[in-house]
Amino acid sequence: MRISPLYEAVVLALGIAASANAASASLAIGKMAPDSITEDLTISGAYDMGIYADGGKQFDFSGKNLLIDITEGSGRGSGNYGIRASYAELSSVNPSTINLGNKSKTENIYVKVTDNSGKPDITRGIWAEGKTENNGVTYKGGIININAKSLVVDVSSKTWVYGIHSQNMTTKATSNISTLNIDADDIYINASTSGAREDGYEADAIVVMSQGIMNINGNLEAHATTNVISARGKSVLKINEDGLHSTKLFGNIDFNYDKKSSGTVADATVIINLSGKDSIWVGNSSTSYGTGKPNADGYLDVSGLQVKLQNGATWEPTVVDEADYSDDDKVTYTPLNQLVLNNATINIKNPEQTVKVQNLEGTGGTINVAATAANGAITSIGKLSVGQTDADNDIKLAVNATGINADDISDVDSALTAMKDAVQFSSNTVSSITNTVAEGAVKGAITQTVNADGTTSTVVQEENTKLSAFRTVSSMGVMAWRHDMNDLNKRMGELRDSPEGIGSWVRFYGSEQEYGRQNMTSKSTSVQVGSDVDVGYGWKVGGAFTYTDGSSTYANGSSDNKAYGFAAYGSWLADNGLFVDMIGKYSRLSSDFDLSTMSGKAKNNAYSASVEAGWHLPFAGLAFIEPQAELTYGLVAGDDFTTSNGIRVDQKDTEALIGRIGLRTGFHFPENKGTVYVRASVLHDWKGESEFTASLVSDSSVKSILKDDIGGTYYEYGVGANFNWTKNAYSYVDLEKQNGGDVKENWRWNVGFRYVW
Repeated sequence: MRISPLYEAVVLALGIAASANAASASLAIGKMAPDSITEDLTISGAYDMGIYADGGKQFDFSGKNLLIDITEGSGRGSGNYGIRASYAELSSVNPSTINLGNKSKTENIYVKVTDNSGKPDITRGIWAEGKTENNGVTYKGGIININAKSLVVDVSSKTWVYGIHSQNMTTKATSNISTLNIDADDIYINASTSGAREDGYEADAIVVMSQGIMNINGNLEAHATTNVISARGKSVLKINEDGLHSTKLFGNIDFNYDKKSSGTVADATVIINLSGKDSIWVGNSSTSYGTGKPNADGYLDVSGLQVKLQNGATWEPTVVDEADYSDDDKVTYTPLNQLVLNNATINIKNPEQTVKVQNLEGTGGTINVAATAANGAITSIGKLSVGQTDADNDIKLAVNATGINADDISDVDSALTAMKDAVQFSSNTVSSITNTVAEGAVKGAITQTVNADGTTSTVVQEENTKLSAFRTVSSMGVMAWRHDMNDLNKRMGELRDSPEGIGSWVRFYGSEQEYGRQNMTSKSTSVQVGSDVDVGYGWKVGGAFTYTDGSSTYANGSSDNKAYGFAAYGSWLADNGLFVDMIGKYSRLSSDFDLSTMSGKAKNNAYSASVEAGWHLPFAGLAFIEPQAELTYGLVAGDDFTTSNGIRVDQKDTEALIGRIGLRTGFHFPENKGTVYVRASVLHDWKGESEFTASLVSDSSVKSILKDDIGGTYYEYGVGANFNWTKNAYSYVDLEKQNGGDVKENWRWNVGFRYVW
């Protein structure tokens, strides 16, 4: 069993001060005269009862810490109680009352009761007790009020256990009813037994019986071996009606008939508010009897269970063990009477389970239903069965199949037909239900909407989001070329200002690209070094090496991108300003990607060749104009690899064929000190298509084919300058931007230096 951090913290805190007030503790044991304690109080040892008030007596505690830690005493020998306010005759001035703490001063109230005697009696942590009319005498039920920052109640026995208990012992009272009020910031209740349920033993955390009243307000966490809540006999339990605190319940809510004792009806008013993402109920509702079945009809009918689930809270309905322990001992599943569902979640984790709700209200929420699949079809699915809905409410439900995904489905229409049975209505329906089978590793999510009149939308299978993101990774080769496209001026600056000889150069460049269709942003930085030599007739030939380091972000992941490459180039410059530039490159590309639950590494060989021609035309003295044309072809060879989530990716080769027509114009500085220019180009990619097949390693028949196309027309703008430092040395800088296509380049910078030996 889980132990609350609150439990551990309070035990530690109170354990330090465990001997604080032994004199006061002795006054608080047994039947008490009216008393008040304002200091810390510790009651520890083998006692029948810790604090006990009866006969209209009152006890007030207003200290900082109250510790009760008792085991079975020598009197009763079993069935001991931590705190008990018993009944008083109606003639008494006041009911027996115990007031423990106040919010402004009291930090911790800790009640631990342990009974290891094994004797068949009930051990209780806190008990507000009443009494039925006897010989014409009526009684006032006991009252317990608890106010503190934290309350911990931990009760254990070998037989029966009630954590906190309010029982009026009658169903005829109109006033003076036994009442337990708890108002604390944090409340932890645990009831445990080592006794077997089939032997009649049980441990219930919160118990209300025979008109008993209980109000709980605070962040509540309750655990129990048997039932987290047990109720009967027209009692009333209200938990966090204000909706401002979390409620965590671990166990069933049981409505009980006990023939041997009260013989009252099982029905009671139980109102529970689970509000906020920290609120959860793991359990279901049931009815039971343990000392004989009722002699008349209606005694096991339940109508008073109301659960409000809202603001991110969760209900996980468990399967009730409908057990026949004997002819006189039985547990039966019973529907939830009223459920208010407002932006909350129900998780049905058993595909064979049907959860029943008699009345559904609210705005709606999410219903997760466990399902199984075989041979491409849904074979079983959990169900929510609803009797009535509030016709005035606009209830919308999102129903999700869990335990399966789209990879398990081959016929999407039949799968969604099966999901229509996941939520069933006896009369009114909700305004709409959206049924969904979540995406798998390969296939995308399957959805369909069911309207209030029973009509359905077309079944839609979405594209797999992880593969959709990877599609952009697959297109990175073409995008890398766009980052690495080199016209002559960007690569080596104003080459015509360079004297003949052996030239060496280095340049650095970086860019940021966005692919809005895939929510991708890529940043890269490159260094390129090269050297060339004049071979006559205006030709320079040389080679270069490039290294690129980059990263990309996607809507659901990221990648690290690296590339290195080698190039050979030749450039011809004529005296009349004509020039031709040719370059051929080989690159090795790698991308380490992490996309949600999918990660892997793609490695590709890439090849490209380009030719550029232009004419540098001077006019008006220092001005010039330079028309340009360039054609680039590239190919990224496909790669085959397996991702971390068991997907086999088979990439096809990707091609690019990019034509560019542009114009550069600017001025030469006086005394041949350099140039400054602006430029603009229009580009078109006639290729740009990428395609890959993704399939499950475990089942190659489950596959998807995804394509991408970043081809088309786009535009380029730039500004730059050349600076001649000496006759043999110059540097250059260039700034660029691209737009108009699916991929846009927000910026590109380029700086370089060339020296001729």
